[in-house]
This record gives sequence, C-alpha cells and structure tokens, in this order.
Amino acid sequence: MAEPPESPVGHVMQRSEQTKRRSIKSCVDVRFFDPRVINYGRYKKTSPYLVARCLTPDADVCSWMPLFACFANTDGAITYARK
Repeated sequence: MAEPPESPVGHVMQRSEQTKRRSIKSCVDVRFFDPRVINYGRYKKTSPYLVARCLTPDADVCSWMPLFACFANTDGAITYARK
C-alpha cells in the first residue's frame, strides 16, 4: 500500500483553512465521540468522530469530523485508513 499523500494532521489543518477563519489553537476539549455508546467513564478507542469545542470572541462553537472516510481511530490515535 502506498504512503498517504498527506498526514492526518495536514488534512485537518487544510480543512480548517477552508472553513470559517478561527485559530485552531482556540479549540479546547478535543476528544473522540461515539454517539452509539454514551458512557462518560470510559475512553473511546474505537469512536468514529473527533469533536472539539472552539472558542470564538462572541460564542463557543462545536466542531466535528467523521473519521470513517479516510481516517480511523486506531487504539486512540488518528491513522490513515484506505478502504
């Protein structure tokens, strides 16, 4: 299998550049989230979504990214996944 054209972090940065302008450093509480399993006491190592709470000057914004298209949550790490 060939190497991915870019890293997962590079893709996230590129996606953030294409969206509404705000500093990625303003995002706090970045975590994996699985809407199928609601259990706040466990760390999700197979969650299909990455969610973040981003602070703006006038409001808090919740942002999310599905990982099942090109990326995967592999034991708590974002990895490149080709189907």
